[in-house]
Amino acid sequence: MTPILPIPIYQSRPWGGDRLRTVFGRETPAHTGESWELSVHDHGVSRDAEGTALRERYPDLHLIFKLLDAQEALSVQVHPAEGGEAKTEMWIVLDAEPGAKLYAGVKDGVPKEELRRRIADQTLPEALCCHIVRPGDVFFLRGGTVHALGGGLLVAEIQQPGDCTYRLYDWGRPRELHIDAGLAAASVGAAPVCARIPEGEGRTVLPGCAWFAAEAVKSKTGFASRTDGEHTILFLRTPGTVKTADGEVRVPGGTTVFLPSDAGEYAVSGENGTDFLLFRQPKAL
Repeated sequence: MTPILPIPIYQSRPWGGDRLRTVFGRETPAHTGESWELSVHDHGVSRDAEGTALRERYPDLHLIFKLLDAQEALSVQVHPAEGGEAKTEMWIVLDAEPGAKLYAGVKDGVPKEELRRRIADQTLPEALCCHIVRPGDVFFLRGGTVHALGGGLLVAEIQQPGDCTYRLYDWGRPRELHIDAGLAAASVGAAPVCARIPEGEGRTVLPGCAWFAAEAVKSKTGFASRTDGEHTILFLRTPGTVKTADGEVRVPGGTTVFLPSDAGEYAVSGENGTDFLLFRQPKAL
């Protein structure tokens, strides 16, 4: 199985920016807020260079991997269950303006009734846990967590394959809110699991769940592994090569590579070392 470079699906958003261009050198439309790097959802189906939908070739694929480019703050939101448990997701901060922040979780002791009142009087952010962030910060959000990215952020997001969002608060934008449904889906006791990718070489295991495992890899000598399910690699600022028994691809920094479960052994290398994120989906879900 030659490594596959899924074609990114760019989504315009009112809060979108230009970091995919300035950080990763991509040619993106104006106000690109999301790049769906790997997706099986009807709202954006990933395809290979020949135009084949990956979910048709690999029906066991059950994840969505995105890059989020937030020039302005996203809505304060929560994700409901879609045919099962509420969506779990993880953010990895790739680039951040000084003082950039995000919101994840409700402050201790704040009930839903207070959230409703604060939505009405435009003070909801004061009831949320605010985190000042920098590149390398990681936030694992279980379903039901109230959350929002602030402006000035480029974030990698790995998630279960849902795409239903209830907006509780939108910073004055004239968009529909879903207050009753959102509060019903919200878990006021849910808090993020926070981690940080250290500087220097090494492999850092990140928070995960039954849907995905993740790690950050920085190595001067390369990396070798074997697919034990679908593997997805995001090269960060350094280019590299992914090689399997059936072929290899050379990719620039900021590029996503997909390895199906039957790819077998593979190696990642780069002239100046490797620096990438690796996401694994187990074979059986």
